[in-house]
Amino acid sequence: GCLAQPVVAQPSASALAFEAATLRLADPAGTPGTRVQATPDTLTIHGSSLRDCIQLAYQMTSTQVTGPEWLNDVRLDVVGKAAGPVTQTQLYSMLRPLLAERLGVMTHIERKEAQVYVLTLAKGGPKFSESTTEGPPKGRGTAGQMIFERFTMSELALQLSQPLGRSE
Repeated sequence: GCLAQPVVAQPSASALAFEAATLRLADPAGTPGTRVQATPDTLTIHGSSLRDCIQLAYQMTSTQVTGPEWLNDVRLDVVGKAAGPVTQTQLYSMLRPLLAERLGVMTHIERKEAQVYVLTLAKGGPKFSESTTEGPPKGRGTAGQMIFERFTMSELALQLSQPLGRSE
């Protein structure tokens, strides 16, 4: 099993499920690297490790999911179609019952004390603005600079915490 700590309250996994989904082992000779794409009603994942799929399903960092090493070795391609438009977080939550039903993934949620960084509002307010463009979240980084577009604050905290090795 995997040990995990939820970052934010999620609707119950049984309440959210894909209307139709395919899940198969990724072609080891396929394009290297993980690709995740979310539209209002479809989640597409190519070449993702089972560990990364669990992290995505529970919106956790790599330090929050523990389990056997082979979770890194099993690579998956997933396409899940929701019955209608849903939030990105709901799409990710729909991975939970899919992984349980198709692969027998069982999770155990455990609370642990851990050192964390806290994302707080600075004096004078934020130095960024709400996105006015459409499309999926997009992030990129260069030496000393990270640019994020169309990320929720929760998604931003998750992205910032990963290179720091801390939970949000």
